[in-house]
Amino acid sequence: MKLTDGTGISMADTPENQACYPQHYLQAEGVGFPLMYLSGVICLSTGAVLEVATGRYSGKAAGELNTFRRLERLFDAGDVILADALYCNFFLVARLQAPGVDILLEQHGSRVTDFR
Repeated sequence: MKLTDGTGISMADTPENQACYPQHYLQAEGVGFPLMYLSGVICLSTGAVLEVATGRYSGKAAGELNTFRRLERLFDAGDVILADALYCNFFLVARLQAPGVDILLEQHGSRVTDFR
């Protein structure tokens, strides 16, 4: 069984960090800090972090789910993924179930599921 989750972090305000990880668009120029997303996969039996992917906080192809896509190759048939409600979307579930990966997700609070 593997757990996946992500978080956002702020970094030192250096030109190198700003070039790779621009600050949020609502922050005034030169006032904010560069922001990065981290998504990771953790083995639940050992607690070991198997791999981490990083990505931009804003802009095209940004966010936790986009960062997670680079980690999907870590899952094989028979694996079980535990994730929060952010990962509860049709396309992600379909992509992971196709090779035989089982998924345990929290239902998004605004969705209603009828199993009839």
